[in-house]
Amino acid sequence: MRRIETLALLALLPVCARAQGGVQNMDLYLGFGGTPIHAQPVAGTSTTLSSSVAADASFAYDYQISHWSNASLWIEFPISYQASHQRSSALPGNVELDSTFLTPGVRFVVPVQTRVSVYGAAGGGGGFYQVPVLTGTGLLASTNPAHGVVDFAGGVDFRVNRTFSLRVQVRDFVSGHHLSGVAGVNHIVPTVGLAYHF
Repeated sequence: MRRIETLALLALLPVCARAQGGVQNMDLYLGFGGTPIHAQPVAGTSTTLSSSVAADASFAYDYQISHWSNASLWIEFPISYQASHQRSSALPGNVELDSTFLTPGVRFVVPVQTRVSVYGAAGGGGGFYQVPVLTGTGLLASTNPAHGVVDFAGGVDFRVNRTFSLRVQVRDFVSGHHLSGVAGVNHIVPTVGLAYHF
């Protein structure tokens, strides 16, 4: 998680350095949160993994492509990460069930007050998961499948000043069944963080 976000931030530092004021048509967002992960069986066995809480992180670079008096349209390049560790009472050790989502898309922003905006977003791309399995030696392990993803998001932006805002958002990554500790197809990633506008 730290490696992905650090590389993304370093790659965008030159862009930030060139922004010296004037029209603000780009922003960076970094947020964190948590999601409950329910107990689940390991496929093909009678073993059940305990419930846990996944740590969530989301980073995004957004670029405004159109602006009207009461709305704006942005393209976005989000990277989201969800880390979960689960264990079984019947077997030794823990198993990591992490997910990484890369889903470029568009974001539609509507200001509702001077310092408050709401937005909706949609995109698509790939998800990289971990799925629990039982090895031949009776130990828990995980495989690493990839799967296509459709991303829907919504959020609220509270502008603190010209440069920063507090952002609350929820992303729903719709993908395959039984991936990274999620029984259904909806991988929910709620985060709260700061957006840097330039």
